[in-house]
Amino acid sequence: MQTLSKRKLRHFIKYAWHVLEPDVDLEWHWHIESVADHVQWMLEQWMKRRSHVADNMVINVPPGSMKSLITNVFAPAWMWLPTNAPHWSPLCISGADSIATRDAGKMRDLIRSNWYVENFLRRPNGELHWSLRTDSNSEKSFKNTRNGWRKSQTQSAKITGDRFDTIILDDPNDIKDISAVKLKHVERTWFAAGNRLKDMRRACRIVIQQRTHEQDLTGVILEQGGKTEHLCIPMEYSEAKCACGKIGCDTTLGKADPRKEGDVLHPERNTTEVMIAEKLRLGPLGVAGQFQQRPSPLEGGMFKRKFWGVYDDLPTAKIVGSTLDTLILSCDLQFKKAGSSRTCLMVIGGKGAVRYVDHVVAEKMDITETVAAIREIYEKYTIDGRAMIREILIEDKANGPAVMTTLSGELPGMITVNPAADKVSRANAIHPAAAAGNVLLKRDAPWMEEFKHELGVFPNGKYDDIVDALTQALDHMSDSVGLHATRAACVI
Repeated sequence: MQTLSKRKLRHFIKYAWHVLEPDVDLEWHWHIESVADHVQWMLEQWMKRRSHVADNMVINVPPGSMKSLITNVFAPAWMWLPTNAPHWSPLCISGADSIATRDAGKMRDLIRSNWYVENFLRRPNGELHWSLRTDSNSEKSFKNTRNGWRKSQTQSAKITGDRFDTIILDDPNDIKDISAVKLKHVERTWFAAGNRLKDMRRACRIVIQQRTHEQDLTGVILEQGGKTEHLCIPMEYSEAKCACGKIGCDTTLGKADPRKEGDVLHPERNTTEVMIAEKLRLGPLGVAGQFQQRPSPLEGGMFKRKFWGVYDDLPTAKIVGSTLDTLILSCDLQFKKAGSSRTCLMVIGGKGAVRYVDHVVAEKMDITETVAAIREIYEKYTIDGRAMIREILIEDKANGPAVMTTLSGELPGMITVNPAADKVSRANAIHPAAAAGNVLLKRDAPWMEEFKHELGVFPNGKYDDIVDALTQALDHMSDSVGLHATRAACVI
């Protein structure tokens, strides 16, 4: 037992389990081994037992996968074994204060237990390799006599000037709050904490979480690239591409997933009855993020990919009886080109209940580029000297007022828009029209895939500029030409 526990974190977990959970049987499964092996791999890099190939390890697993126990309790206790690195100091960051306190307490209980002390710390002469320091032993922060220090805090707490050997983040994104402000705060915490390493040449950062949004911490790290390994274990196995864009999403170490398409993780625990109940409780977006480790379902969340039909050419006056009722340019503008959002310019026509999305530009632009792009689009939709675009919708915020001032004497039909509801409510309002197949996209348009993706992941996507331009246009057109807009309370 001692030899195996010293050699492998997975064995240490098995043998230590009874200390923390004496009345609960450990139901072992391959995914626990995989997560433990990947955490050990990162820690062995830091101990120079392996070549350093990764600075960051991102692990996505469903709830109930022992992620907190493995990363914040068992792994630090294993690292403090005399044969490993009792001088090692981790900063353990949790999403909630109660979790940070709980896991610090569990590790303290483990390393003070008779099992841990007698099997690993007691020397043949009766002395201990190390003990907890009495002058530094608080609820969430404690040190040993070999200068090892385990500090816990929440992701919302300020990062101090202290330096650590490893940064561990456990579920930093709150599934109940994925607002842009909260996402950005977690991102800032990641970069601030990541810079508090003692030795960047041995950088060791571990993030373990369930997915909540395209711009949750996993999304930020994977988009950044660099020396990052990604271990993704969904609840139900799928051969489809992972949210990171890879098929199978394997790692250098290999996750050893033995499942076939559709197989459930740990079926002895996640029975058919449990899965049915949990899917009803979580809903499609919750299942996609918390179970499948995707910000949205493959088929789309609120807006399914199947909603969007296609057309070849806009109805025009050249075809008798086929003239559009209206053609508008909907503009969702931003303040600065360097910001996190984009400007979206969308041309959309209407005939009866059908809406034709004919042109979409979604890019980061400054005000000069925005004005030039609006002029270019307006000119493109001018045939034989006759302007097809009848109205230009511009929201009265960001660069909107400045653009209105610049173009008001040049282009007719400019209208200021002031949304009366939040983004999700506006999206709910246009959902019936989209679900009915009344919103068509121009066939083979270069922007079609981006359009479907952004609508599909809303409201959990990185961008929502296309969504805003579309809802602005359809809401205005429903008032103008009679398309009924049902303001559903919630359609997800």
